[in-house]
Amino acid sequence: MKRINSVISLFVMLTLCMTSCSKEDESQAEQKVTINPTSITMHYDETKQLSATNANSWNSDDNYIAEVDNKGLVKGGHIGTTIITAKNGNSFATCEVTITPKYDIYDTPILDWGATMSSIQSQETHPKSSSSSTSSMLAYNYTKNDTSCALFYFFEGGKMSRIVVYLDLLQYTNAGNHLLERYTPLSSDAKDNFLMFTDAYTKEKMKTVIGLQTTKVSGTELTMITYIPAN
Repeated sequence: MKRINSVISLFVMLTLCMTSCSKEDESQAEQKVTINPTSITMHYDETKQLSATNANSWNSDDNYIAEVDNKGLVKGGHIGTTIITAKNGNSFATCEVTITPKYDIYDTPILDWGATMSSIQSQETHPKSSSSSTSSMLAYNYTKNDTSCALFYFFEGGKMSRIVVYLDLLQYTNAGNHLLERYTPLSSDAKDNFLMFTDAYTKEKMKTVIGLQTTKVSGTELTMITYIPAN
């Protein structure tokens, strides 16, 4: 009789364990997170909706590029690529978000502050304007999407300290939009057609400050974009 009771008890324990394990597996399966779509491309001023099963939190690896709210709505920020993660406990799924430009009128210069002249020369791929280059300046001319660009790197104490890009005066508005896709506005002065941008949301992360204005060079009005180190 004792043996029968022992067998019954063991059977009951095994049944309870199997039931418990089964419920645990079902619970884990229910919490598995999936996301749709797994990659999106958008512009800086657009929003796109992501959907995810079982997600109870959302996060962007880089809010400067794109932000996401607690319902999976992605808001574009600046050109680049970041990862959006939908999560529930240990389960998560990701979506790659790429912000692409509407405006691409000139190439971003080499923003290697403190670099030597030889270092910039080795990295630059545009045609060099030898007649304009000096011991403290490098000059390059090129055309991007039918826009003529004059690019100048300036050096102090052998280190790069400032960059200036000149475009046709008619490109002023396009240049503003070009910069807005890539940088955050800091200030403006409508009287002098001056706009200032930076490359981060917080002072601690800022590396570069960019100024946009109109100017006169040898009697010709031009659009001028100036890059300087944030410090």
